[in-house]
Amino acid sequence: MSLTCPQCTEQMKEVTARATVGYSIVLDQCARCGGIWCDRWELYPLTAAAADRLDPVDQAALHQPTPAQTELLACPRCRARMRRLRDPSLPQDACIERCPNCDGMWLNRGELRRFKR
Repeated sequence: MSLTCPQCTEQMKEVTARATVGYSIVLDQCARCGGIWCDRWELYPLTAAAADRLDPVDQAALHQPTPAQTELLACPRCRARMRRLRDPSLPQDACIERCPNCDGMWLNRGELRRFKR
């Protein structure tokens, strides 16, 4: 069953990404907004090359207006309200949401590459 994007409510598709220890991980990505859902423990072993492949920045899409996010996003896995992840290794303007129940993480387009740098 495919997950629904917490940002734009489109159905996400499964994408395969390479992990640092030589295996592959299946993530969920929204084809419309480019956001990526990582289930528990999937974010950290991803390679920087996988992030570069999955998280391209579409310059034309970036010039389109987007509504400001005013409320917390719902987890696509368990529907709980996600919270902003606070991590000193992240850039100050990175906005990664984490589910307090299932520990999944939502990254908007562009954030996966920034996190892996």
